[in-house]
Order: sequence, then C-alpha cells, then structure tokens
Amino acid sequence: MLAQDAIEKLRSKQTRWVQLHFPDLYGVLRSRTVTSSSINTLKFDSGFTFHDLSDTFNEVYEETFSLMPLADTYGTLPWNDATDRFICSIKTSNKERYLKDVTYTVERAEQLFKAELKELPSVKQSINFYMSDGSSIESSDARKSVEIPTKEAPWNHVAIRNQATLSHASEPADSYSGIRQQIADVLTNFFNMSVFSHGHGRANNSQQVMTFDEMPAHMAAHALATLKMAARAVGIVNVAIPTFMALPFANDAPNDYKFSIASFVKGTNVFYDSDDELFLSQKARYFIGGILEHARSLAFFTNPTVNSYKRLAISHKFTSAGKNDKYNAVLIHDATPTDYNFELTFPDPLANPYFALASVLAAGVDGLKKKTEPNILKESPLILSEGQRRRKKVHDLPKTLIEAISELESDNDYLKGVFSTDIVYNYTELKLQEFKDSQSMPSNFDYAAYFHL
Repeated sequence: MLAQDAIEKLRSKQTRWVQLHFPDLYGVLRSRTVTSSSINTLKFDSGFTFHDLSDTFNEVYEETFSLMPLADTYGTLPWNDATDRFICSIKTSNKERYLKDVTYTVERAEQLFKAELKELPSVKQSINFYMSDGSSIESSDARKSVEIPTKEAPWNHVAIRNQATLSHASEPADSYSGIRQQIADVLTNFFNMSVFSHGHGRANNSQQVMTFDEMPAHMAAHALATLKMAARAVGIVNVAIPTFMALPFANDAPNDYKFSIASFVKGTNVFYDSDDELFLSQKARYFIGGILEHARSLAFFTNPTVNSYKRLAISHKFTSAGKNDKYNAVLIHDATPTDYNFELTFPDPLANPYFALASVLAAGVDGLKKKTEPNILKESPLILSEGQRRRKKVHDLPKTLIEAISELESDNDYLKGVFSTDIVYNYTELKLQEFKDSQSMPSNFDYAAYFHL
C-alpha cells in the first residue's frame, strides 16, 4: 500500500486519531497517538518527533527520535472508536535509521538474503497461545499464588468435556473458538494480515493455533506483533486473557512458534529440487546448514526467556534436520515446486519476532556463503545415545537462558550487518537481569518441594 492510498482510506472513514506503533526490544508494540489531521504524505518521509522514547530501548541518555509511519502496516483498531494505526520505523535526530530500531534488523536481514538469492524471503508462520478467563498472580513476600481459570481446564467442574481429548477439538468443546475467530477476523479484515487457518491446539486446556498466509519476512514480524496486541484487545472485550508463555502449564502441551522460509522465482521455490531425495536444492541444504550450525546461539533470539527453556526441557530439540520427527530443530516436508519444504520447530512465541526472523535469516545466509552442509538424520535424534549424537555432531539446544547467552558470546559473527553491537548488548543486559531476577525469586515448585523439609 502506498502512503497516499493509506491517507485516502483514513480520510474516507473520518478517523479522529492515529496510533503510531513501534516495537520495543521484547517485540511488544508501544504507541504514541496523534491527530489524523496531522497525517500527510510528507510525514511518511519526515516522521513525527518525540523526546521521551529512550527508556523503551534501554538507553542511558535522552535522545530525540522520529517515528516514520510504514504505509503497508496501515490498519484500524476496531476496539478503539475512530482510531487507526501505522507501525513505524525509527530515525535519530540526524535522520539516520536508529540502530536499535528492531524493525531495522529484519529489513537488513532481508537485504542480506536478497544479495545472495536475488529475491526477498517469504515466510509462513503458525503460533500457539492459550486463552483463559482471567488470571490472578500474586508474588509478594507474604503470599505466592497463581490462579488461571479456564473453561476447558480439568480442574473446572463445569467445563464442557464431551470428547476423550480436547486436542484439535470442535465446538462446543472448543470453548474459545468464537474469540479466536474474532481475532482472526480482526487481523484479516482490519490489518490486512491474512490468517490462513485457526483451530484448537493439541493441548487439553484452552490452547489455540493460528496460521498466517505467506508474506514477506518483515510483514511476518509485524503480523506476529499485531496478533499479540489484537489477541489481548479482543480478549478484554470478551473477558478473556491470552498467554504466549512458552510453557504456561506443567502437564499440558507447550506453545510453539513455527515458521518456514522460501524464496520464489517465477512461482518456483529456489529451495526446491525435484531430483533430490528430500526435494531440497543445494541452496536449501546450505541455508539449513547455516541455521543448524548457529542454532545454539540462535536460541538466544528464538527462545529468549527463562520460561523458554522449561519448554525445551520437555520438547528436546537437537541441532539436526529430518523428516517426520519433531525433535529435529528443522523439520523437512515433502514438497512441490510451489511449497515451503522445511520448517523451524524450536522457536517459541515469547521471541521478539523481528529478532527471531532476522537472526535465522542471517544464519541461513551465512550457511549459503560458507556452503555449510546440514546434519540430516534418518532416525530420531532422541533415540541416539549421547556418544552417537556426538559422533554425528548433533547437539542439544541450550538448557538455560544463561547458556544461550554464553553461546551467543562465542558465536555472533554471522549477525554482523544485521544486528548492531548496541542492540545486542542492550538486549543481552535485559536478559541477564531477567535471569538473575528469576534465580533470586522462589517459585511455586520451591514451596511445594522444600517448604516443609
């Protein structure tokens, strides 16, 4: 969409306000609101100047920023009367791109990809999240408690449970289908971010799954950030709350964030080869090889929280690729020339989508440049002994956030030209503090296991 087209839509609807969204280091959309009359074509080049955004990016000093509306992210907030939105890129006072602007990372990664493959990357992605009827979380010195009421929970005696399992349930057992469909409609009709499918997840407790149509990598990141915002806003209207935690419940399915990458020339995926037994072109093999070579440091961006590694503790992801086995970090699919033929299985929904996509693209391009062959297994990596995995150079993903940070410190050259040194440093500092805070805070497990000893 061109800037003029967006302005014409905005004027025709008599919109009063425009929210200028910009993702922070966590990938969460922040906002400043301006009057719709202040939007004109010049503002797409000059931007809106603000002086109070520094703390959003963990800056230690005040700086002036310009929010630059991106025309192709124009949308309407149906829960907020007469209000539209644009996601914005950010420039500094000297009109250069702000190096901590997280949208810049995925844009730079796209250009790196295009320099190698002549076309921009396309992404298909799906994400899980849970819905609940609210939450009560108390973590004071005097009281530690978590209560998450949900219509489908086994502890809810009035829950509709007319199926042996709620995995991929239909109505009426699929208690949140109406809310989920509202979210999908909002994304498709109000933000032009088309949802391909949605349904109940494989969990027995209120898990949702949503899959987007293919789109450019930067739009895929915008779509996921917008989904999180829309899910919360639609949830509030329906007295429901989503959670994108990697592992919100100990005895149920974790939440996944899976995505596939392709590049199409005249409708054919450059990663496809009909003569290969796995239908992978040599470029696909090198690209996957780069992802697997850097998977342990990539985990810092794709699995960036303490909770992420509780998911990986039960999901058991390895630095290998293969067919029909979820324990491989990269899952290979049978494909046609127009299909996406491999999928990343290890990211989780708590990832900043801009960082996750940018880092994976950078790793794949590094594999293309170095002609890195992937470790493709015919057997499941889970059934191999540690010695067998070691001989095949198959490794576990990191087991903790601090281990992922350590991996990144020793393996980060492939990120040059995509991530600035400052943005990696600031994000790492935030995550180190998060890890330290988690280590000093007693958990529910601590109380259950040790309180009476």
